[in-house]
Amino acid sequence: MNYIVLDLEWNQSPIGKKGAVAGIPFEIIQIGAVKLNERFEEIDSFDAYVKPIVYSKMQRAVSEIIHVTMEELKENGEIFSDVADRFFKWCGDDFIFCTWGEGDLVELQRNVEYHGLDYKFAYPLFFYDLQRLYSMDKEDKEARYSLQDAIKECGLPEKKDYHSAINDARYTGQIMAFIDMEAYGAYKNIDNHTIPDSIENEIHIDFPTYNKYISKGFRSADAAINCKRVTNDLCYICGLKMKKRVKWFFINSKSGYCLYECPIHGSIAGRIRIKQNDAGLFFASRFMKKADKAQAENIKDKYKKYKEKEEAKKAKNQPNKPKS
Repeated sequence: MNYIVLDLEWNQSPIGKKGAVAGIPFEIIQIGAVKLNERFEEIDSFDAYVKPIVYSKMQRAVSEIIHVTMEELKENGEIFSDVADRFFKWCGDDFIFCTWGEGDLVELQRNVEYHGLDYKFAYPLFFYDLQRLYSMDKEDKEARYSLQDAIKECGLPEKKDYHSAINDARYTGQIMAFIDMEAYGAYKNIDNHTIPDSIENEIHIDFPTYNKYISKGFRSADAAINCKRVTNDLCYICGLKMKKRVKWFFINSKSGYCLYECPIHGSIAGRIRIKQNDAGLFFASRFMKKADKAQAENIKDKYKKYKEKEEAKKAKNQPNKPKS
């Protein structure tokens, strides 16, 4: 199997969201990638500029960081369908995408769909977010290093400009050799651009230290939150019904937490994120994992603050009693 380390440069509406074209908020203007073998050695590369057809002017922030002008793109770029066709053929059949962050694959799929191309991405689409794995390897799971900071920390030479798709792809590929893939290679990301279309196709994946579930789409966030499949109380390891220590609670319309006790596996913590896809459907991304004492106390503390906030809100909304 090969690793396709992908990076994209894209443009967007120069007047902000109100000028964005439906289905393609970011138009790809460069695809850069390096192909690595199983020893993380570069064996090939891909680099192509795309002729823009959606946004004819460069957004100011984009123009400040990339190294190509709109005039050069219009004159030398290829149409997206030709670039994409060559790119997917270049990828081959046995590979996994690797990116720095989660955004590139979403925008690649959006651009493919907008241009009506018939390329079929795998479902579920697994990929490596090397930014995340690098943080895990550094035992800092919450931090997210910039590509440039990671390159400096690894002591790699900075011979090429950043914010060029091919240069950033090559830098990202070089960092992969500094990640302990034997320890963290099991932690693949699951792309959420295409969500399950039915209960039968909902995703349940066991990782070494947690379980991830992705639901089908719902018409509202409340419908997702109130679905018993989303907020279940079964241990993800053994399937036994668990006791509630802290029932599922949502601190807002997007984030929920819980704490259960499995008779066999002890404390189990849960976290839910409610997201919305391009079609307007809401879906749940749920994580369940064994919790140590500190993690359990963290959930309890979140619940305490949640209850205090809810009680304060309730008291504020109660009508004042008339004075006697």
